[in-house]
Amino acid sequence: MVKRTLVTTALEETWPDSPEEPVLFLGEWCRLYSKKKYWSKMNAEIAPYHWDDRKKLHQDYVYLIDLYEELLEELTKKLNELHAVQHSVRYWRIIVGPWLGYFVQIVFDRWFMVKEVIKKNQITSVNCIQTSNKSFIPNDMEAFEKMMVEDYWNEYIYSKLLEFFKVPIKKVQKIMRKPLNQNVEKKILVFSKSKRLLAFFINRLSMSLCRKDEHFLIKTFMQPWQEILLQLKLGQTPKKWSFKQTALAEVNSSLRKWALNKSLNKNNFSEIIRLMIPQHIPICYLEGYKNNVALTKSLSWPKQPKSIFTSNSHVSNDIFKIWAAEKVENGAPYFIGQHGGSFGVAKWIFFEEHEIKTSDAYLTFGWQRSDKSKIFAVGNIKETDKPIKRKRPKIALMAAMSMPRYSYWLYSVPVAAGQWQSYFSDLISFVKNCSKNVKDYLLVRLYSQDYGNNQKERWAAACPEIRLDSGKQPMRNLLKKTRIYISTYNATTYLESLYHNIPTLIFWNPNHWEIRDEAMPYFELLEKVGIFHKSPSSAANHLNRIWEHLEEWWQRHEVQEARAKFCNRFSRNNGALVESIANVLQKIEKKY
Repeated sequence: MVKRTLVTTALEETWPDSPEEPVLFLGEWCRLYSKKKYWSKMNAEIAPYHWDDRKKLHQDYVYLIDLYEELLEELTKKLNELHAVQHSVRYWRIIVGPWLGYFVQIVFDRWFMVKEVIKKNQITSVNCIQTSNKSFIPNDMEAFEKMMVEDYWNEYIYSKLLEFFKVPIKKVQKIMRKPLNQNVEKKILVFSKSKRLLAFFINRLSMSLCRKDEHFLIKTFMQPWQEILLQLKLGQTPKKWSFKQTALAEVNSSLRKWALNKSLNKNNFSEIIRLMIPQHIPICYLEGYKNNVALTKSLSWPKQPKSIFTSNSHVSNDIFKIWAAEKVENGAPYFIGQHGGSFGVAKWIFFEEHEIKTSDAYLTFGWQRSDKSKIFAVGNIKETDKPIKRKRPKIALMAAMSMPRYSYWLYSVPVAAGQWQSYFSDLISFVKNCSKNVKDYLLVRLYSQDYGNNQKERWAAACPEIRLDSGKQPMRNLLKKTRIYISTYNATTYLESLYHNIPTLIFWNPNHWEIRDEAMPYFELLEKVGIFHKSPSSAANHLNRIWEHLEEWWQRHEVQEARAKFCNRFSRNNGALVESIANVLQKIEKKY
């Protein structure tokens, strides 16, 4: 067995100085495409990725969900003790649940890979960056979501896990970098002075007209005019609310000298994670908690809301979560709307479970679950009856997806860099199987976040003749020019094109995008008429056959019938969407 130095991330500061030195890369995430000329010359192997076994991935997901529930119960008791409060598990699930779910699932992946490579290889050393623990404790959930995709944070997590194993660790010089234990900088949109003033006055007006006992709607995913109509339907003056940032606080190490257990077995993940939670829990749940609670008291939001409805603030916005958790505990009904395409379709999906458990009613695009009575199929919340007018559409629009190179929260999706590269290979295969007539009109929409995958460079190398779109402009604008839309991943975009009856092809690897049993018959309907495909070659060959008579194919009775049945389940056009949502809110409200 060859003795090797372990490399855990793409940070070259931790790599051996000599390319001849035998190296074991922990995963494909270590090898940036932009650095291929360097790492391709190294004497290196790549460790097999444990979640390439998708059966194991699903089994681990089930185990981690059970463990998450145990940890949430224990963390509830500990946070109540530390803050001298008596809040329920549901209260803390709303606030800390998203972070805990992420953290447990992320750290398990890192821990298992480290454990396996040490057991199966002769690792002589590993270089780790010498850094302060405090630099990697996020202020809030939003900062954590930014941290978790970075090489620096992942290198730090690997280094902490390696301390549990008997591997020689060499500390390398600390890299000067921006501290991450602060609020994430917001994306600043450039608005005219008049629009900024208008937004300011709308917010001030909302504050002045707010009653203490009205329905609170924020980031609902609905169109603005629909949200206005909904508020009028609920009998209140329409309002537009703004957010506040979480308060900043310093890390207090003495507040973190506790663990959910005191034993340590490096081969028992449940013991490892119980030791790590106190050292990594975001500041806003510990040192900054009381200040953030006080901040919510100063908000101009309703003091006794009749209901709370959001589709987009319940994961990352900690001020909203703290405010909502208190109101929910005092009896306010809590509504969450579906905000993605995997919900109701993916075989496993952590946030679907989280959102159903935290809410009093969960509003979906059309699907239901026999095991959940609180699910209400109101229709596609994001879309409207306003049609997308396509004027002489020419392009074949294909949307590509990019993902973090490191695993994050778990659902049926390609996991980590290696599986994403397999996904990208399918896109290239599709294009290469397309006829010249199709290629001449093909436009690939890149994913707006690259995550270090170098999408543009990969496309330029593999298919330099294909036009690329940056992914910055709204999807709706591109659909106006689209002759056929080609969806390559399970998300919201194909729900949008099917909703608006735009010719659509869908293809993905079913071994990476597993579909739940209840959804399978609907995809079989699409597959039978040529909309859904399980391989890139099948999708490309079908497109080649129908290219010259696209509309004729799309308007066939069997195609339209399959589309209609699918949309009724997963992207329903509800002509009375506002009324349906109002009815659900008022129905649940009467129970409280």
